[in-house]
Amino acid sequence: MVRETHPSRLRLFSLRQRDRSKFSHACQLSWLVIAAVLFGTVSGCGWLRQFADRPAAMSQHWASEARLAEQAGENERAEKLLRSAVETQQDDAGVHWQLAEFLTAQGRRDEAIAELEIARRLGPDDTRLAVELARAYLQSSQPSRAAGPLADALEADEQNVEALLLMGQLAELEDRQNDALETYHRILQQQPEHFAAKMRLAAIQLRSKNPEQAAPLLRSICQCPLSTTEQQAQALWMLGLAYGREQRWQDAENALARAIEHRTNVTADDWYRLGFVHYLLKELEAV
Repeated sequence: MVRETHPSRLRLFSLRQRDRSKFSHACQLSWLVIAAVLFGTVSGCGWLRQFADRPAAMSQHWASEARLAEQAGENERAEKLLRSAVETQQDDAGVHWQLAEFLTAQGRRDEAIAELEIARRLGPDDTRLAVELARAYLQSSQPSRAAGPLADALEADEQNVEALLLMGQLAELEDRQNDALETYHRILQQQPEHFAAKMRLAAIQLRSKNPEQAAPLLRSICQCPLSTTEQQAQALWMLGLAYGREQRWQDAENALARAIEHRTNVTADDWYRLGFVHYLLKELEAV
């Protein structure tokens, strides 16, 4: 004779089975979490870091792809990739800086300055960013804004040559010629053969009608074995102008003629100057 099980007992049995199943699942989940944490701790939290760093990794990937696209001339695609990189990792000064460099190359200086300003706020201790922002300001319609980041860069490193060079240029723009001269001499105390500092010093001396002080600086560039052919050509051309100011016409013609052979961007005015010096020599010979 088969005994019938009461419905209430069946329900109780079912509930107990379900509770056991839930408890078993909970235990399994707990052990998985504990094991994952222990494994992550032992292995350096690699899997946790992978998830945490995923936006940074994506941003760097897009930034790298953007650089390749720009090199291939695909500027529209490069900009889209850089915008994606910035959007993904908005607190990364590096991607803002890269976007600024791209925009500068496209002639979009105001947009580039905006990105550099963001990068500067994100990396206030990076003197390279301070110098780049100052450089961008100097090339904008408000060059005086360069003074702030340059002061920060020089406070961090008073021997920063790039910052000093830009500080000298700012002084020239603001017609503080003595300050510019002093700044360029500070550079030469550190790097006696610094090309840009010597050229700027010589240019100031020529504008100040002191060709005799400009000539030795320019000759030293021409004689320096570290100078490139283009640098020597630039210095030689300016030296020819200095000789012309001193009315040393034969020396002026020789310097200008030698320089023009190696200059990459020769203008009609340059040819006119050389022709004028040659004409003066002929007139003097006739006399």
